[in-house]
Amino acid sequence: QKASQLEALGRILAEVLPESLQPQCRLANVQNKVLVLQTFNNASASKLRMIAPRILERFTREVGALESVKIEIRPLEGPHSRPARPRTPGRLPPPSAAPALESLADSMADPRLQAAVRTLARKARQKAA
Repeated sequence: QKASQLEALGRILAEVLPESLQPQCRLANVQNKVLVLQTFNNASASKLRMIAPRILERFTREVGALESVKIEIRPLEGPHSRPARPRTPGRLPPPSAAPALESLADSMADPRLQAAVRTLARKARQKAA
């Protein structure tokens, strides 16, 4: 019975939400006069907060007295979540650039930057091997 009630309330929510928010938001529960909505990220939560008074008004008309809207952020998990991007190695300059990088490093005053450019030159040289 609770599931069918939530399904009916979900349809009301779909009517109230802007089309852009519909795939990003779902009705989680109605408990103790609080409408609980879940979304996947902060941007959607912020948009929901802006229209929460309109949502509350519509649900109060359709369902009865509700006191507030609670918005929870639940990042996607499982097969629908975005996989972490695999770390790809950075591109190195060609080995022929190593002498120019060494020369550049010699002209630098900042020792940390100089060391970084020397490391880049060394890696460029190793790329040839």
